[in-house]
Amino acid sequence: MSIKRFRPALEDCQDAATLQSAAPIAKTLIRLARCHLALGSPTPALSSLNAALSIDPTNSAGRQLRDAILELSTHLKNVESARARKDWGMARLAMDKCLQAIDGEGDEVPIEWRLWRIELELVRGNWDAATVAAK
Repeated sequence: MSIKRFRPALEDCQDAATLQSAAPIAKTLIRLARCHLALGSPTPALSSLNAALSIDPTNSAGRQLRDAILELSTHLKNVESARARKDWGMARLAMDKCLQAIDGEGDEVPIEWRLWRIELELVRGNWDAATVAAK
């Protein structure tokens, strides 16, 4: 996680959570939630976090992470809503907010988000930016 390789970190956290299934540790579940968030997956992140907070409801890191997860969920809903309305400017702003909400970079950005970015750039007629987004 510290070197921002969230896919391998997610696998490690999932393995750790499986090993601890009889007696889960909140710290492991919070790390699992953080990896899901960094990979742009708010639903499993929130599920892991809720499990962690059920174990340790006073965990301040977990509460802060919940806010970040809910914020990402809101931005994703805004992207989808703006795309449905074909409000490309708002969709682009919401997409930028999604990217800011995660720590992932490069290959860590969800493929669906990359496709949205390409779509947004093509609709705007910005071929160069669409090409960059595709790479």
